[in-house]
Amino acid sequence: MRVNEILDNIGDIGWKGSEDDQGRDCLPYMENEDLSHGVFREMAEDIRSRAEVNGMSVSVEEDPFGNSYVTLFGDNIDKCVMICSHLDSVIRGGRFDGVLGVSAGLDVLNKFVDRGIIPKTSIKVAAFRSEESSVTGKSCLGSALATGSYEIDDLKKIEQRVLGKTIFDILLERGLSERNLQLLKENPYIDGDGLEAVLEVHVEQSDVLNSADKPFGIVIHGIGGSRRSNLVVKDLIESSSNNEGNLKLLRCVVNGEANHSGGTPMNGEIFDGSPVSMRKDALLAVAKFLKENSLGNVVEVSVPGGTYNVIPGQCVLDVLVSSEDDVEEIEKKFEASLKDGMFVDFEVMDRESADIQCIRDEVLATAMDIVCECEDLARETAVSTRGLVRATIGNVLCEEGNVTLFVDQRRLDNDIADRMAEEFLERINSVMKDTDFIEVVEDEGSLKLTLATPFGGEEIQNVMRELYKKLYGSLPLELGSMPGHDTSNIIRSRRNEHVPAGMIFVRGRNGGISHHPKEYSRREDIGKAVGFLFETVDELAFEVKKESFEDFVA
Repeated sequence: MRVNEILDNIGDIGWKGSEDDQGRDCLPYMENEDLSHGVFREMAEDIRSRAEVNGMSVSVEEDPFGNSYVTLFGDNIDKCVMICSHLDSVIRGGRFDGVLGVSAGLDVLNKFVDRGIIPKTSIKVAAFRSEESSVTGKSCLGSALATGSYEIDDLKKIEQRVLGKTIFDILLERGLSERNLQLLKENPYIDGDGLEAVLEVHVEQSDVLNSADKPFGIVIHGIGGSRRSNLVVKDLIESSSNNEGNLKLLRCVVNGEANHSGGTPMNGEIFDGSPVSMRKDALLAVAKFLKENSLGNVVEVSVPGGTYNVIPGQCVLDVLVSSEDDVEEIEKKFEASLKDGMFVDFEVMDRESADIQCIRDEVLATAMDIVCECEDLARETAVSTRGLVRATIGNVLCEEGNVTLFVDQRRLDNDIADRMAEEFLERINSVMKDTDFIEVVEDEGSLKLTLATPFGGEEIQNVMRELYKKLYGSLPLELGSMPGHDTSNIIRSRRNEHVPAGMIFVRGRNGGISHHPKEYSRREDIGKAVGFLFETVDELAFEVKKESFEDFVA
């Protein structure tokens, strides 16, 4: 099918392989992202050439921020249905996140152009820049720029760490000025008043569809927001170094399963009538182990490649030990504590330095209590609200005797999420009440808050429900979209009300892993989801007689 050919053409750019340390390298505003947008526009030009033969009108554009668009014009050029996603990846990312949605949009346009169908309403496919936050620290940046959802001063603060420049500097290099940016904020490139609807197809980023054996599902409620911040457990007394030369360093590497912190349900959430257990959080496993076993002489707890929006798939615990008996005891206790599907590797190493600073037991215990409290509260709230909130601590740094935790709290309901955040801080205070030697502070400079974006009614979801029932004789599996998406900015781009929106999630294989080289969706599932997108667009923007859905998928 053509959608898979499109996906391969773009997804291969920056692809290094499916091993954990390889993946797709297509970072915001860097060479591979430029190349991806170039390939998108080449394919869009091909659509335009074929459309002209059929007496149809297609435009191909690049906006001042580097976002790319292709539009099939309808009888009413003032009204438009948009299909959107992005082409960038996280560091060592997968080939489907973002690229799948853009490929789906191009495939739908191809099908209508092949049939020579002129829509009543125009249809636009948008490929946005810099949706991922792993490099810039700002999610959905390209769509925010296109819709005027930015402050110029903030652009001067958003660092593109790989290039060593701010986003403001990068935009200046693209030919914009501060005056241009102000004008584009006041008169945005994308005006939601002309949009009839916005649609997005995305790999699920979890294992729910796979567990229910469904090729795709529809998203309800809206698109989640997040509250991200760093909690610092400060040691108020001077930590001492361990200088005993006879101690060796035992490295314990706990292996769980990395996955999207918003997309993966908290264990115990109900889907298709049954509770699920999908999270295998390596940091949480270490925290629970340390709560039950006071080891002493812990040098460091770390999450390789840790970041806010990924459940830790691996966590490293370094501890000083004095004998083989200590090693054997720790190994036995660790292996007994891990849940199914998790394992731990051990390595005894010589000390690189005679002078090693350990984390004070009270500081470490407090930090690990906070990790457990975060998970407990999020799980309880997620189960009771049917998945309207989730939370993950995605990274931990141990420096100068202090422990910093990277907290990601996800929300589909802003009020419930705010109450959960308040209760979380109350629980931290209760953990702290018995000590005068430790302080827990939230780093104000690290706080980043994005609100959940409701779909603004059930209009598109009802269309999708009726279509699914017509095609399959049942109702679709309905999911929440806790991860952020560019669609959020498009929904909010209309002045007085939200743009109606709909999302289709495609089943992810390999346990639903996402933001990872092993991210994968089967071609058959992609074909069915894109066929359903075709039907949805047809319902919204066209009134024509066409071949059956089954013929289209075949």
